[in-house]
Amino acid sequence: MRLCDVLDSKGRHVHSASPNDTMMDVVRKLVAHNIGALPVVDEHGRLKGIVSERDILRLLVRDVESLQSARLAEHMTRDVLTAEPNDDVDSCLNTMTEQRIRHLPVCEQGKLTGMISLGDLVKSQLDHAVFETRQLTAMMMGQYPV
Repeated sequence: MRLCDVLDSKGRHVHSASPNDTMMDVVRKLVAHNIGALPVVDEHGRLKGIVSERDILRLLVRDVESLQSARLAEHMTRDVLTAEPNDDVDSCLNTMTEQRIRHLPVCEQGKLTGMISLGDLVKSQLDHAVFETRQLTAMMMGQYPV
């Protein structure tokens, strides 16, 4: 299974942030959309970084007062691991697990086209396993096609 299959199933809309947003703007977006990370994109949709709950917590530990005014560009993760739509789900799961990341931006030709979470990939794998189990069970019972 490929990432584009997961994106087709879950949807390709991505909430994002601008490098000029404040960290408080980011907190509001994360809460409003009940998500754990936002890709940071420029005006052309090109990925510039990512900001997660962990980045916000690091800022809070250092300087809680700066949350209102600190610019995202100063606190986002710039060296972002990304994937492409045709990447294999198993490979991405391994990368995310090894790198201890929960969100993976999906890009095509430098432009953000989707966002995959660890939960999205686990759900897709589980759905696929359930489908295969039903198919195999039906075949064993002589029920064609399922």
